Amino acid sequence: LSTQPIVYSPPLISLGDLPIIRRGTINIIQGKYGSHKSRLAELFCSHLLANKTDCLHYYLHFEKTDEAITVVYIDTERNLKEELPAAIQSIKEKGCFGIHENPTDFRFTSIKQVDRKKRLGAVKSFIEQVREQTKYPLFVLLDVVTDCVSNFNDPKESMQLFDYLGNLCDNYDATFLLVIHQNPGGEKAR
Repeated sequence: LSTQPIVYSPPLISLGDLPIIRRGTINIIQGKYGSHKSRLAELFCSHLLANKTDCLHYYLHFEKTDEAITVVYIDTERNLKEELPAAIQSIKEKGCFGIHENPTDFRFTSIKQVDRKKRLGAVKSFIEQVREQTKYPLFVLLDVVTDCVSNFNDPKESMQLFDYLGNLCDNYDATFLLVIHQNPGGEKAR
């Protein structure tokens, strides 16, 4: 391939001519508490799921690929009785689905109750399970990725995390969108 012209895949999400999320990449939304990081990430999920144009007013002029995508939502922090179901319903509604519908290309889970040391294995297991059920490229929202390691501020541990996720991109035709909280009172990510 190094001797042939490169033909890039179209981005999954773009804004005009600017690619925002390219296929097979790791992308990060970082922000302070209450800055609507998760809402923006969920908006991308809704947009990729939408099969109608009735919902275009939600998407802030972002455009999506015409390619079929399977959206995978993995949560690490929301409660299972109200917060996570509300987020799932919001994604479906903004994707032009009713809350009682189950879009065929939308998979979701919570790993909140999985021991922190086993969460990356749980992420991989869920992605493997989804991969067995679909041939479409995967768009994986991991909200909040810092909950998958014991100390995200440890460079060695955080680099191992990104290496791990990078291998999942290559091995499972996946694109990741990670949500990271900033430390309170600072600009540095947790």
